[in-house]
Amino acid sequence: MGKLNKLTSILLSAIMIIGIFGVVPFAASAAVSGSYEYSVKSDSTAKITRYIDNGSKTVTIPSTIGGYVSTEIGQRAFENRSSFNAVTIPSSITSIGEFAFRGCTGLASVSIPNTVEKIGNCAFGYTYGSGHYVKIDGFTIYGTKGTAAERYAYSNGLNFVERAAAPAEVRLSRSSLALSVGEAYTLKSTVLPNDAKNKTCKWYTSRSSVAAVSSTGRVTARAVGTAVITAKTVNGKKATCKVTVSPVPTGVKISPTALTLGKGESYTLKGTVLPNDAKNKTCKWYTSRSSVAAVSSTGSTGTASVRITLYNGRTATCKVTVKAMPTSVKISPTALTLGKGESYTIKENTNSGSYANAANLKWTSTNTRVVTVKKGSGNKAALKAVGTGTASVRVTLYNGRTATCRVTIKKAPASVKISPSSLTLNVGESYTIKENTNSGSYANAANLKWTSTNTRVVTVKKGSGNRAVLKAVSEGTANVKLTLYNGKTAICKVSVVDCSDVYSAKTDKDYYSLSHKVYEIVNQERIKAGVKPLRFNDKVYKAAMIRAKECHKYFSHIRPNGKDCFTALSEAGVKQNYAGENIAVGFSSPKSVMEVWMQSSGHRSNILNPVFTDFGCGVCNTGEWTQFFCKVV
Repeated sequence: MGKLNKLTSILLSAIMIIGIFGVVPFAASAAVSGSYEYSVKSDSTAKITRYIDNGSKTVTIPSTIGGYVSTEIGQRAFENRSSFNAVTIPSSITSIGEFAFRGCTGLASVSIPNTVEKIGNCAFGYTYGSGHYVKIDGFTIYGTKGTAAERYAYSNGLNFVERAAAPAEVRLSRSSLALSVGEAYTLKSTVLPNDAKNKTCKWYTSRSSVAAVSSTGRVTARAVGTAVITAKTVNGKKATCKVTVSPVPTGVKISPTALTLGKGESYTLKGTVLPNDAKNKTCKWYTSRSSVAAVSSTGSTGTASVRITLYNGRTATCKVTVKAMPTSVKISPTALTLGKGESYTIKENTNSGSYANAANLKWTSTNTRVVTVKKGSGNKAALKAVGTGTASVRVTLYNGRTATCRVTIKKAPASVKISPSSLTLNVGESYTIKENTNSGSYANAANLKWTSTNTRVVTVKKGSGNRAVLKAVSEGTANVKLTLYNGKTAICKVSVVDCSDVYSAKTDKDYYSLSHKVYEIVNQERIKAGVKPLRFNDKVYKAAMIRAKECHKYFSHIRPNGKDCFTALSEAGVKQNYAGENIAVGFSSPKSVMEVWMQSSGHRSNILNPVFTDFGCGVCNTGEWTQFFCKVV
C-alpha cells in the first residue's frame, strides 16, 4: 500500500508539473459553440478541441467559430464518434492532431484540403481493438498531390485519390482597359491553382450599352463611358477589369507632310491622332519604298511616301525625298566680326545635289565665353557675342562632315558717326553715306538699322557694308538716322532742293544735277535709236560749263576771245580727235531744251552720232545751255 501511495504521489507530482508548464505558454480558454468545444490560440485563431456527438450523419466543421477563424483540429477531437459517415473540413484548417478521427468507423473516406500542412499519427483510417491500432479496411484519402494529405496516406498505407482542385482565384490579363468606340479587345482569364480541374469562367458587363463582352472574354466598345467586366469561376471566384471607352479617332495628322533627307540620315516623324480626347492612339507606320526610305531612313536616293495608319483605317502621309549624302559643307560667312553683345545669324550649305536635314545639324562653339551658338530655323544658327576674343563656331552633319566660322568679338561701340553729318541734294539725286564707330569697337553691318524721319523728302536703303543709299524725293529737310545693335545712334541732316528749273539753280550741285538730267535724256534717245550710250565725263562737263557762261555774254560757237568753241575742251584737259557742240538759250528745264534740240536736224545729228564716246553739259541760271560731244583719245 505504501508503494502504491508513493507511486500515486509521483504521478500526481508529474501531473501537476505538466499542468504548470501547460498554463504558462498558452493562457488559452475553453468555450462551447453548437456541437463544438474550442479554445482560442495565442495567434487569435480557434482550435476545435472536441466534437459533441449529436447523432448527425454528416459533419461540417465550421471555418469560423465564436468569431475566430478555425485553424486546428485538436488531438482526439472526434475520436470514437461512429455516428457520422461524412465530414467536411474547411480550407481554413492548417493542422490536424493525433487520433483526431480515430475510431470513426462510419467514415470510409475523407477529403483533406491542400491548406492542411500537418496531420498527426493515426488521425484518419484507424480504430482500436485487442490492445492495438487497426486500419479501417479500404479507407481512402482524397487530396492534392504533393500535400500533407498525400504524404499521410502513403506513410500509413491508405488509399490516396487525387482530388480535382477547386478554383481558388481568377486573374485577368488587364485590370483596366482603354478602347475607342467600335474597337474590341479579348481579355484572358487565368484560374488558380494551376491544377484546378474546372477553369471555366462566365463573363459579365456592368453596362452593356458601353462595353459588351462575349462568352470568350472579347470586349467590344459600344459608346463613350465606363463599364466593369467581370469573370466568374464555377465556384464564384471573381476578377474585374475597368473599361473606359473614348470617342473613335476621326483622323490623324503627320508632321511634317514633306521631308528631305540625305542618304543615310534619320528623322523622327510625329503623328497626331484626332480628336485629342481619343484614348486609343495606336498606329502603324508604313513606307511605299523601303529601298529609298525605311521607317528609319536608309537606302538609295529618290522619293517615297511614309504613311501612318490608325486601327480604324484613318491615314496620313509624308512625302520623303532622299538626296545624295553630303561630301562637304560650308558655313556662310566663313569669318565674322561682331561687337560684344551683338547677335548674328549664320547658315550652312552642303555641296551641290546633296542634303542634310536642318533638324540633324549640330552647332558648337570652341569658346562659349566669347560666342555662344543656338540652333535657328532651317539651316541657320544664331550667334551671341558674350565676350571679346576669338572663337570658332562649328557645324557637324549627320555623317560627320564639318565646317567652321571664325568669329572675332570686339568691344561694343560707345559712339557712332555718319559721314557726312549733313548733306544737300537735288530732287531725284542719290547719295551714299557711311557709318563709323569709335576706335577699337565694332558693329556688324548686317545689324545696322537705317531710317528716315520723312520718306516723302528722302528715302534710305541699306547698302553694301557700312553704307546706305539716300534718294532725294522732294524739297524739304529730314534726318537720316542710324541705330546700332546696342542702341547707339547717329544722324545725318539732309536738305533737298528742286533745281529742275534752271533759273533756280544756285550751287555747283544744282548745275551738276541739271547737267546729269540732260545726260540721262541724251542716252535715252541714243538707246531708242540703237546707238551706244555716252559716258559722262567731268572734264567735258567743265569745258561745257565754261562755254555756257560765255554764251551768256556772246551766244555763238565762236568764243568771246575769237577762238573756236572746241579750244575750251583743251583748256579743260580733254584729249579728243573729234567733237561737236550744241548750244541753246531761253529754256528753263532739261526736258524743254532737249525737245528743241531733237527737233533740229543738226543738233539731233550730234546727239545721235555713233562716233562720240563722252559727254558733258553746261548750264547757266540765265537760261544758257551747252552740250559737248567728243571722241576721247
